[in-house]
Amino acid sequence: MDRINNWKPVFDVFEVRLSSWKVNTLSMGGRVVINRSILESLPNYYFSLYRAPSKVIMELEKLIRRFFWGGSNGASKMH
Repeated sequence: MDRINNWKPVFDVFEVRLSSWKVNTLSMGGRVVINRSILESLPNYYFSLYRAPSKVIMELEKLIRRFFWGGSNGASKMH
C-alpha cells in the first residue's frame, strides 16, 4: 500500500460522498458536522491497516478543505 494508486478506492468513496452533498445548500455548521463525522472517519479503516503515504493524506485533506470552503474541482475559493 505504498503506492498512491492503491488508495484509489478511498478517493472513490470520497468523490461519491462529496458528489451527493450540495455545498451551496449547507450552512457552515452543517459542513463542519459532515467533515468531522463522515469525511474524517472514512479512511480510518485503511489507516488502521496500512501506513498511508504523505501524498495520500495531503490529497484527502485537500478534498475535505475544498468541500468545507465551497470550492469545486475546477475553481478554488478564497478562505
